[in-house]
Amino acid sequence: PGARGLRLPELVRKKSFLTGAETYKSVTIQCPEGKFAISGGAIMDGDDGNVYITESTPQSGSPGAPQDNWFIGANQEEGVASGNWSIDGFAVCVKIG
Repeated sequence: PGARGLRLPELVRKKSFLTGAETYKSVTIQCPEGKFAISGGAIMDGDDGNVYITESTPQSGSPGAPQDNWFIGANQEEGVASGNWSIDGFAVCVKIG
């Protein structure tokens, strides 16, 4: 027995594949086997003055069920030229129980 809870936190990072001036980019960060994503976020790399995060959420699945990955989506500001940029996404993954 013992208290159940969140154990063995781990920060997992992944960079988006696209590094050009595309208007939309995304990245999905997969937790190691047996761990679930409880939080996530991103840092914009490159010419990020004109891009913004539009989504930062667990990947879709059963409502209320723990998810083993985190999704980040970002857009370039409409009508504004941007240079090369990418998403450096991260997820906080833990064992539950």
